Amino acid sequence: MGLRSRKFIFDANWQPPGSKGLSFDVGVNHFGSVAATLDDIAVIPAWTTFDWDARYQFRMGGQNASLKLAVMNMANARSFNAFEAGTFGVSFNSGRRIDLRLIVDVA
Repeated sequence: MGLRSRKFIFDANWQPPGSKGLSFDVGVNHFGSVAATLDDIAVIPAWTTFDWDARYQFRMGGQNASLKLAVMNMANARSFNAFEAGTFGVSFNSGRRIDLRLIVDVA
């Protein structure tokens, strides 16, 4: 069981001009293939995920607040982990996830 052949992570944030409080994030995460057994017979293939979120910051009840909608792993890529001696399992957080959060700063 070795190191991944490559790893690439890209994140960007954009705030549209004239849209106070609104911003968007995109992310790409790529993980190269990795040997899954000591003799390199089994290989866990490379996988890539794409993430997107939108955030709106505002005031609520006199406090700073934000509403965030995120879609992680939009293409629903699946990955595996090698645990030991040829034992494999589906990686936690593998698959598409949608998250909606309301965050309020309390003074």
